[in-house]
Amino acid sequence: MTGAAHAAAPASARRRPDALVLVFVVEVLIAWVLAAPWSETLARTVGAHPDGDRVAFWHPGGLLLVDLAERLRGVLSALVAATSIGLAVFALASVFVLGAWTAAIDDPGRPLRAAIARGAEVFWRLLVLGVVSGFAACVVAALLGIIPAWGISVRLADWDPRAALFLISLPLLVSAVFIAAILAAADLARARVVRHDMSLLAALAILRDRRAVWSQLVASAPRWLASIGLLGWGAAISSHSLSVTTIFLSHQAIAFARVALRGSVLARALRLAGARAAASGIE
Repeated sequence: MTGAAHAAAPASARRRPDALVLVFVVEVLIAWVLAAPWSETLARTVGAHPDGDRVAFWHPGGLLLVDLAERLRGVLSALVAATSIGLAVFALASVFVLGAWTAAIDDPGRPLRAAIARGAEVFWRLLVLGVVSGFAACVVAALLGIIPAWGISVRLADWDPRAALFLISLPLLVSAVFIAAILAAADLARARVVRHDMSLLAALAILRDRRAVWSQLVASAPRWLASIGLLGWGAAISSHSLSVTTIFLSHQAIAFARVALRGSVLARALRLAGARAAASGIE
């Protein structure tokens, strides 16, 4: 797609409801495949309880959960192994789906099949980008967050609990800001790969544009926080509602909203990457 066409049809997740629904359906199906064995195991074990299988997680003190873990040790080991493989497959599928979705958002007139093909074309570049950004985020979390917080905690045993919690939280908050910046830069690099067919190294050159990274971070932060808040809301509904239908429908609504929020972040990255490329004379 040319720069003029992009200008006439700016990237927007709202203009691609077909891609939005497809991503939602794929994520729901994968989540169901991963969760079904665990759900079936719990249903067979504590399904007859008046509160249903959720009692295993919300029973006071966690004693029932510990007892189940001890009695079902062999089954749980097999479930953990199978789930680990499933999560690896899910991670690979997510890279592909994210690439296709980015391509669909980038060009509102692009057929969904063409967007999927574009996702396949850039899969390996996006996979490496995901590995690099994920590794960088883990390193930052360890060096700027977990290790300093642990070092502070062992020296505050006699402090007021609130003051100690505040000091321990500081390095975690600092690391969270840096991790958010890494994720914002990764979204910009992903947009450059999909929109301009850049090599990974060329796409990562966006790291030198601090203003672009900061702009993407500021635009993304409210959407990330809203997505996290939706997860908390879903957990609250699960712990207080006795209606299976209510829990199911609310969880699907939350999942759909989170997918829409992610699409909004991608659209912002595409628009910003396009503006920066246009300023540099890149089509």
